[in-house]
Amino acid sequence: MFLEKQQFDEILVLEPSIESLDSRNADEFHRKLTEIIDNGHARLVLNMEPLKFVDSRGIGAVIVILKRLEGQGHLVLCSLQEPVMATFRLTRLDRVCDITDTVAEAVRLIRQN
Repeated sequence: MFLEKQQFDEILVLEPSIESLDSRNADEFHRKLTEIIDNGHARLVLNMEPLKFVDSRGIGAVIVILKRLEGQGHLVLCSLQEPVMATFRLTRLDRVCDITDTVAEAVRLIRQN
């Protein structure tokens, strides 16, 4: 499901290889991210550019990962397309998640914290 794009020091940039994060693949998304975290990666950038749709199960998977990293890591989302960003705004997840326009901004944000 993921293509590892780049690694900047301890920051891992991941990009989903799907266009929709929904009930069909949210569990796999959660498992893959959990595996990555369990393997010692706690500073993550998730490049959401390929995603055109996220439903409530996809949102739930993101929330679980945010809680998992709370106090021990950092997740920044970047490059959300407007339909996905609209879902994040509607659910007010945009107030909980760190969201940037670009991968470079996301990496900078993690380095600052």
